[in-house]
Amino acid sequence: MKIRLACCAMAIALFSTAQAAEKQREWTGEPRPLRGDEQIYGGTLSDMLPPTRNERKMAIMVKGELAKELLAQIGPDVKQEQACSSSAH
Repeated sequence: MKIRLACCAMAIALFSTAQAAEKQREWTGEPRPLRGDEQIYGGTLSDMLPPTRNERKMAIMVKGELAKELLAQIGPDVKQEQACSSSAH
């Protein structure tokens, strides 16, 4: 559940950043450096609280070309029953 939440948070945070790059990189299998930020919190993304021993989540924001590539790998929007949240936004 926490991994799903982190993935959803990352996808939301990356949406506008991922739109910027167009060029696709050739796969080499080599690791690449990351640019971005992380945030550890409790509560929800919309109402963050300090993390506690029993409730600790992590949001990750990746920037640059990698952001676009990650969003492309995630693919199109999923059906509501497969989404991270059951709320209808």
